[in-house]
Parts: sequence; C-alpha cells; structure tokens
Amino acid sequence: MRIGPGKQLPIDRVYKRRGMPVEVVAEYSTSRRVRDWRGEEGWIHSSMLSGRRSFIVVGDVRAVTAKAKSTRARVANVEPGVVGQLLECRKGMNWCQVEIEGLKGWLTRDDFWGVYENEEVD
Repeated sequence: MRIGPGKQLPIDRVYKRRGMPVEVVAEYSTSRRVRDWRGEEGWIHSSMLSGRRSFIVVGDVRAVTAKAKSTRARVANVEPGVVGQLLECRKGMNWCQVEIEGLKGWLTRDDFWGVYENEEVD
C-alpha cells in the first residue's frame, strides 16, 4: 500500500496474506484508495485487487454454523484474523454464507468485517 496514487510514491505497508479484505473509498486513474479492517488507508494499484469478496473475523472466537439462524449446528470455531470468502448475504438478514479454506458455513454480520450493514452479496 502506497501513501498516494502512483508507483513513484513510497510504500507505507505491505499485506502478505492473499484475499485480505479492503474497502475501496476512492479511485484515481489505475490506483484505488482503500481502507482495511483497522481503518488504515492507502493506495493500491487496481491490478493488485480482486473482485472476489472476502472478510476477516473480528472480536472473539466465532462459531461457523451449518445453517443460518442456528447456533447449535456448529461446523467450526474461527479465531480473530481468519480470512475467508464471502459467498452470500441477503438484505435484511443478519447471517452470511462464508467459505474458509474449503469449509462452508454461516456467520453473523457482527462476527466479521467485510460487508456493509444492509448490503446484499451474491
């Protein structure tokens, strides 16, 4: 991540994990200003970003469940910092379907960072 748009500007930080979620907050030519889950912002070349939606687990250890709206059918426990793919979120529904290293299940929107409050993701 650079301090501004352009290859000539200094690198501020390096993300080493593939699929780390970021929010695009501005665009300039081929660069995108992004914000991460900690609220830190910087510029990344658009070729370094993917259209696939990802998320990062925040807070405490979270339970991934087999079904939405079910806290009993636990598939796995995931720790803060775990990154996965966001598969589906329905507007007005608090549960989202996720995939973490091939394991599919459901988390509540409060369990992770990577989707807006009422956003729908298919």
